[in-house]
Amino acid sequence: MEDFHQDVKNLSAELYAKDVHYFTELVQNAEEHRGFSNPTNSIKEKQKDQLYLNFNRQEAIWRFSRRDTVMEWLQDHVKEVAILCDSPPLVNNYGNLNRQRKGVLVPAKGSKWDNFINSIKDKRWLRTCCGDRSPAESVLFDEEWKTASQISIILFIDQGYFGKEIHSFRVELKPIGVVIGFNDRYQFIFDNLKSPSCLTSLTAEAVLFILECIHHLGSSTKLTQALRGVKFFEMNLGYKPPGECFFFDPQWVCILQVFEGFAFIDHDFHGSSIFSYRNKLKETGVKVDFEEAVKEFANRFKQEASSMTKEIVLSFLSCCRKLKNTPNLFPSDLTKSIRDLKWLQTRHGNKRSPRDCILFGPDWQSFFPITDLPFIDDSDNYYGKDVHEYKEELKNMGVVVEFEDGVKLVADGLLIPSDPTSITPVNVLPILEGIQILWQARNYSFPNSFSKEISKKWLKTTDGYRPPDKGLLFDSSWGSYLQQTDGPFIDEDFYGSNITSYKVELKKIGVILDVKEGCSLIASHLDVHNEEWFSFKKCVLHDENGLFSSQLKVLDKYFEPDLLDFFSNAIDVGSYSLVDDYFNLWKVWESSGQPLSHADCDLQLKDIFQQFSSQPLFVWCPQPSMPSLPPTKLLEIYRKIGVHTISESVQKEESSSVHVAKLNQVNPKEFFITKGLVMLFLGFLANPVMKMEAKSRHETIQRLLNVTFLETVEPITVNYSLSLSSGEIVNARSSQIIGWDRKASKFFAKKLNRSSGYKNLIEYAIHFSEAISEGLLWENSDHVGAFSELIKSKNLQIIEDEEFLLSAFPSD
Repeated sequence: MEDFHQDVKNLSAELYAKDVHYFTELVQNAEEHRGFSNPTNSIKEKQKDQLYLNFNRQEAIWRFSRRDTVMEWLQDHVKEVAILCDSPPLVNNYGNLNRQRKGVLVPAKGSKWDNFINSIKDKRWLRTCCGDRSPAESVLFDEEWKTASQISIILFIDQGYFGKEIHSFRVELKPIGVVIGFNDRYQFIFDNLKSPSCLTSLTAEAVLFILECIHHLGSSTKLTQALRGVKFFEMNLGYKPPGECFFFDPQWVCILQVFEGFAFIDHDFHGSSIFSYRNKLKETGVKVDFEEAVKEFANRFKQEASSMTKEIVLSFLSCCRKLKNTPNLFPSDLTKSIRDLKWLQTRHGNKRSPRDCILFGPDWQSFFPITDLPFIDDSDNYYGKDVHEYKEELKNMGVVVEFEDGVKLVADGLLIPSDPTSITPVNVLPILEGIQILWQARNYSFPNSFSKEISKKWLKTTDGYRPPDKGLLFDSSWGSYLQQTDGPFIDEDFYGSNITSYKVELKKIGVILDVKEGCSLIASHLDVHNEEWFSFKKCVLHDENGLFSSQLKVLDKYFEPDLLDFFSNAIDVGSYSLVDDYFNLWKVWESSGQPLSHADCDLQLKDIFQQFSSQPLFVWCPQPSMPSLPPTKLLEIYRKIGVHTISESVQKEESSSVHVAKLNQVNPKEFFITKGLVMLFLGFLANPVMKMEAKSRHETIQRLLNVTFLETVEPITVNYSLSLSSGEIVNARSSQIIGWDRKASKFFAKKLNRSSGYKNLIEYAIHFSEAISEGLLWENSDHVGAFSELIKSKNLQIIEDEEFLLSAFPSD
């Protein structure tokens, strides 16, 4: 203990012998006495009388804030006190004396030394980089603070002012409140964070330090919000704020490298450590997920698809390959855009969507001479041969790779060359295969361009190159009558026997397979007879009444009976004219504008009276083809000079020779007077041009329904009389199959022989329609013709349908 007391005496002597002692005393005196007096006098008085004069502590520190005074104070006062505190032995609670120990003796709480330390901690007397500050605000710089100083305002003790020696007082500075060492003071960094304008263009270490702060401070909304608009991330495009940045994920970063302008964090600049802060980067606003990146890419793809260069396309295809077999899948809207938008350059010089493009390969070589297809431009001037490396990727996007997937494009691009000799069997057979596939496809119709091209001369036959519809396919059905050299048959020696396996496809494009349809081609090839040839549909074996010579070829005029049997059995030439032939004949008569002869149609009054008069009765009437004198004008002239029309002058006496004993009353339905026909009559009469009220219409129809219908097996004789202006009366007589005696309210008709052929049926329908129309509209003669045509067409349909009904229900 004697040694300890001696040490204290020596230390006291040394302290009071130096000016720094007065610095300490002044501080302590200012704390204990709040008065103020001249500090210089106080020091002198202290030396003389050991009196404690009152003055302001801050003023005292200011007076003695010279660098050498502070340094001397730290060196000789605080340090020696520390040594002193470290040197005396300690007596523990058990009375034991310890001379050796670890650590420094801490001044007792409430002691003068403790009060002194507390009094100077918060006072601004320590020179820092930002002026004089209190020790509690100050930090002693070392390398741990170097990175933190880039993002935070830290009051480092001014090393330029104090010199490097200040670092030798780390132990002495710590008790008075100076921050020594970083020691995870992340909250301290955040509390003193620099303004956003000072956080731009940070070093990699500073960025990582910020992320480390976020990590230690947890989800600090204030910190992340403070950083959102700050351009502190080094990107491939320079410094950017977090919201404009993408994380560099090696698995999918390629999607951001297709187009220019995507800013992703430069991992080479920030180092590999940046990858461990993925979640913290996301908190700052950086886009770190594939879903966010691909969404931005999809928008750019839609905007720039039509202007994508070859480099961009190849980069994109390369990226698609990298993403294959990874969890990173394109969203449906991007997939649709890739398939639908026009971004692939073709050999045509334009851009097309993948589904409208073909990647050339060996299978497509055979189509070259006869098509113009949209192949992807794999020339050296564009994508080059490298594009073929991405065959699978292109196929997944919709590009046609195999022929089976591109038959529609082949049909669209068919282009027959002007010189058909350049077309080989290798070119033709794939086209037929494509037609086979397309005919089996649902809801597909060949384009007009295909029909136009396929109808050109390109099919090699034994008679040279011909369009398909001028060629024949030889098979066993032809062999019974002909040889391949007898007609323009497809050249099997050229195409090979396999051509016959495409007979369905050949027929679809016009090639004739049927013997019936090929007669005209065979005949023209053999050059037999110098006559016009017709399809079998335009031929008939017989025409007993000679009505169809202008419409059909009647074969019994040209061929022997044996050949007629051949035509009937082999190619189904009809024996007699069909109902349709009669209809067509009637239409020809109606549209010809020529008056029909007595032999060609029903009896006419003119013909009848010409037979019974030796003198001319009728004036000449020019043909309707003379526009300078139309018939209506001529008739008007005749009327003015007193010429009468025959319809106005003739008198008719119907049923004058009908024997009552030979008449049988029948049901009106036998004459087709049914409800449906009556409705037809009413509909015609209701036409506004008829000007008939409902009551008048009903009365007109009722007269028909009240008529007695009589049937006879013999023709009805009708007598006509014509009074001439000379007073002479010319009588004429004819027979007809139907007549209506309005006065007697009787309807006479010859019994219809339904087995007598279509000619008689049609003639019956015509007479019936005329009799009905004249009987109903005798007061409205202007509409008789139209009404007659309506009834005629209706009854012809009934006759045609009745034949079917009789065959379907023979027992009824």
